[in-house]
Amino acid sequence: MGAAASRLLTLLLLAACLGRTRQFSFQHALRLRGGQKMAPAADTFTLQQLALELADARAHIQKVTGLDDDMVCRMILTTRMANLPLARCTAGPSSVPGAGQGLFVSRDIAEGELITLYPSDCVIIWEDAEHSLDGNVQLFFGRHIPDAQRDAARAVLELKGYHVPTTETRSICADPALVDDAAYLGHMANDAVACESAEFQESYERDSMARANAEIIPFDVAEVDEAGNNLVLHYALRALKPMQAGEEVFLHYGFDYWQLNA
Repeated sequence: MGAAASRLLTLLLLAACLGRTRQFSFQHALRLRGGQKMAPAADTFTLQQLALELADARAHIQKVTGLDDDMVCRMILTTRMANLPLARCTAGPSSVPGAGQGLFVSRDIAEGELITLYPSDCVIIWEDAEHSLDGNVQLFFGRHIPDAQRDAARAVLELKGYHVPTTETRSICADPALVDDAAYLGHMANDAVACESAEFQESYERDSMARANAEIIPFDVAEVDEAGNNLVLHYALRALKPMQAGEEVFLHYGFDYWQLNA
């Protein structure tokens, strides 16, 4: 690791911020519905149910912990909810040359339907909008990530291609090694078209958007962070058009993504 990379990592683990003595189960709060635990069911979960569950969890955690909105939303964002009735896609070899694994729907999907969730295994807070490695970079890992796997250098450097910028100075990062839960497979969706240089930006935008059949959407709240950005509870993949079982899911990453990962 270079000198710049060695200076970047001020690792602030979420568990440390919360304190390991806090007697509260966030997973439990995220599976509440009207005071009752949701029973696992077949593939029935909807965007509307997700919104309700996240709102309930936020209110419950705020009441029990007294933490501020930013911390509560970050806790929920970096949690992978267990036993969700959401199993309508799988990971497999992508049809995009050189892309490795991709995401495929395992049943027919309607336009506007929830496909899967985009995991936030850690939140990265950059010191500047350029995401420079010379400044302080703070990482908040989800509680489902064991201490031994909270590798800041890997998250920032090796998993750069799995970063999704959420504001100028914040990104979420998903771990491609975690693909066992069909409810959290959004990070396996590829862009059907790559953009190797600015010379091809126009054709990339046209072709990528034409082939995209899904989009990432935020479940945000009215409250904002210090920079005025809405706080987000979760991200999900929503279908832009009907899909047939076995069809590959494609996102439009955007030109900035390819420039950042050139």
